[in-house]
Amino acid sequence: MRNDCSDKTGRRRQVADRHLSSNQDTMEFPHSRRKLAFMYLFLALVIGLEATASKKILILPSPFVSHLMQMDSLADGLIARGYDVYTILHSSVKVSKAVVKSNVKVIDIDPGIKPLFQTREFEEVLVGPELLDLGFLETFRVLRRGFDIIKMECRNTLLDTNLFKKIEAERFDFVIVDGMVKCLTIFPHKLGLPFAIFMSHLPPDIPHATLQAQFILPGVIDDILSLRKLPRVLATIGRAVFVTALFNAADQYFMDFHNTPIFEIQKESKLWLCDIGMVLDTPKPVSPNAIHVGGLNIRKAKSLPEGALKQFVDSASDGFVLVSFGSFVKYFPDKIVNILLDTFRDVPYKIVWKWDKHMLKADQVLPRNVLAVNWVPQNDVLGHRNIKLFLTHCGNGGQHEALYNGVPMVGLPLFADQMFNCKRVEGRFGRHIRGRNLSKDKLLNMIMDVIRDQKYFENVKKASAIFRDQPMEPREIAAYWVDHVIKYGASHLQSKTNEMSWIQILMWDVLFVVCAVIFIALIMVFLTCRCVYRRCCRRDFSKEKAKQS
Repeated sequence: MRNDCSDKTGRRRQVADRHLSSNQDTMEFPHSRRKLAFMYLFLALVIGLEATASKKILILPSPFVSHLMQMDSLADGLIARGYDVYTILHSSVKVSKAVVKSNVKVIDIDPGIKPLFQTREFEEVLVGPELLDLGFLETFRVLRRGFDIIKMECRNTLLDTNLFKKIEAERFDFVIVDGMVKCLTIFPHKLGLPFAIFMSHLPPDIPHATLQAQFILPGVIDDILSLRKLPRVLATIGRAVFVTALFNAADQYFMDFHNTPIFEIQKESKLWLCDIGMVLDTPKPVSPNAIHVGGLNIRKAKSLPEGALKQFVDSASDGFVLVSFGSFVKYFPDKIVNILLDTFRDVPYKIVWKWDKHMLKADQVLPRNVLAVNWVPQNDVLGHRNIKLFLTHCGNGGQHEALYNGVPMVGLPLFADQMFNCKRVEGRFGRHIRGRNLSKDKLLNMIMDVIRDQKYFENVKKASAIFRDQPMEPREIAAYWVDHVIKYGASHLQSKTNEMSWIQILMWDVLFVVCAVIFIALIMVFLTCRCVYRRCCRRDFSKEKAKQS
């Protein structure tokens, strides 16, 4: 009996053990599947993070603070899309590093090389032709010196082998070049990297590399020459001849660094990010790879920090005028400084002047209604409730900030595209005066006219409302298209004019054929008429002669 019971008990235990082991197997199987699923998910995340981290974009800016702010704004949009953004800067220029945000990685240029753009000599080159009464030959010499300085700056950067090694080691996926310094396009070309060009204005309407990326019909463009009082035909011819000659001369300056002309390299640009908009600029026909990102640097104005500036503008119950000629030019001829001081003294409003008062000479006394400061948070001041007017050099970024905040402008252009930028606001959002024509009476009358004439205020307020009413911010638009080109390429966006000569772009070949056909047809008609005349008229004449005889 005991043996039978023990056998039954043993069999029961074996059955229970088998049942328990089978239950354990069924319980462990889901856990193993979960572990496997988590492992796959982890690997997918790692691969995704590696793919995202590998997307690096290099920004090559010009050394001007206003341009750095625009490029930094573009960097914000790209970082929001998951890209790692790098830029190159002169480590010796503290103001440049202060502008660039901490989330943009900086590659330093050799600190032993002093940036020539930051020298007093280059400032004099920029403001001399406009603010000084120079003759033609002297103006030409000054401009030639400017080209020499740009060439030396390009040489210092492009021949920096350590910089090239740093850039090459990072293995960038895309490059964005500030088109103001044309030689920078040699960087991505030599490294074989796709790139886009950022322009603070629309390129000239000539059959050049910039134009071939976004062809503009000469009959529908407003530019510096055509806005002068010249017949349209003469303006178009003068524009083409002058700007083409200027660009070709500039390209020759950079042949020392690379055998390929700059205009040929520019054809490789995947995108043209143009800092123009639908309010300041007139509509122009452009190809799809020309993206309008006007107001790239704009943002909502913040309240001013506590200090002398805030107290000064808050106490300006009658209003105040902001005077700023940009972050780059710190030098003006004494004649211009004296005119400004005399004018400010008679303006019945407080004035915030971005100027180093220590640069004033002993006989140049700052008026009591003027606060001179070395640095101004320009956008925040333009957004202040008491502001009446913005006296500006008509930099592209400053104009967009004034437009965004609804502030009328008086322009005093200094160099480059600023002359054209002033023309954009003339009669709509303000007025402008050239430095060579500057006088106290003219400037004072202009300031008071713009402040008192309500049409300027109404026009700029309406334009501000239009400018703000956009589906995306300019930085988001720019970042979207850069991301789009990195993903899909740009062949579907680029114009076929990239593959055409300037003769084909302007359809001179077609015009030649048409003229040749018309000429041949006229010759044929002439010969036919001549033949008919000879046969018919001579026969009648011979008959007449025979009758007479």
